[in-house]
Amino acid sequence: PGQRRWQGPGGLALEAAGDHGAMLMPSGRLLKHGSAVLAAAFLPDGSRVLTGSDDNMARIWDTATGEMAGRMLPHRGSVRMG
Repeated sequence: PGQRRWQGPGGLALEAAGDHGAMLMPSGRLLKHGSAVLAAAFLPDGSRVLTGSDDNMARIWDTATGEMAGRMLPHRGSVRMG
């Protein structure tokens, strides 16, 4: 697949970072996954972003700190949109 980018509110964005996760912009924080991020969605206020990955996990992140906000959410397969 080509470059993946998800736009959030207030100038936030998430860019896929190869097989390691995604980069939160404009802070440059790496949100780590064990594999490629395939899906992402921001809360309307931009405080959190949900990422889904080829590592069979979904994660919720605090966009201010780049830290996980809660536990990992395991799935039986890749987490994709649509």
